[in-house]
Amino acid sequence: MKLTIIGGGGVRTPRLIPSLIKRAARLDLTEVWLMDTDAEKLSLIGGLCQTLAREAPFKLALTTDAHAAINGANHVITAVRPGLEKGRATDERICFAHGVLGQETTGAAGFAMAMRSIPAILEYARLVAEIGAPGAWIYNFTNPAGLVAQALHDSGIERIVGICDSANGAQHAVSRYLNVPNERVHHTVYGLNHLSWTPRVQVDKDASGGEDVFPALLFDEASYMPPI
Repeated sequence: MKLTIIGGGGVRTPRLIPSLIKRAARLDLTEVWLMDTDAEKLSLIGGLCQTLAREAPFKLALTTDAHAAINGANHVITAVRPGLEKGRATDERICFAHGVLGQETTGAAGFAMAMRSIPAILEYARLVAEIGAPGAWIYNFTNPAGLVAQALHDSGIERIVGICDSANGAQHAVSRYLNVPNERVHHTVYGLNHLSWTPRVQVDKDASGGEDVFPALLFDEASYMPPI
């Protein structure tokens, strides 16, 4: 199986490598390609990934050529940032100047980010459909994740999954705050990324439903305010 990461020069990529090594046999993973348009960043992050994958059971390749990275790929992760960090900073400063809230996933800044991200991801998605392996899947991690996933679905691209770690992060936060094992916490989440909502958080969920701790958490400021 060939896995391609578009935006492979991102800072999150090294965190993925150990998980891929751990699951390589089960996934029948033979190739991992990191593709990025920024050759310098790819060299830096990719070099770190190569060190982490020195004894990995799969080939790890670095490239700035999207065609080479996507050709024959079974699964493609998209994690790009059109406009780079400067684009995000500009969007958010414009919002602040006009007295409105907004960052890369919500508000006016999120819309600006979507205007750059969606065309880029659509082009990669079309490339996956043309030269990827038959039935290849795309997993989008590009912000604003909810809007990008919706745009891809609206464009008729069916093999797309929007991913975000905010739900998992919130579940772990509740686990730490309540000092209970994470597997005892059942966090119900709808939506994606910063366009998501939670109706309940249950501890020890069973046939009777378990204890819903969400109302108490909402009225306890310490549960969602980081320590100073």
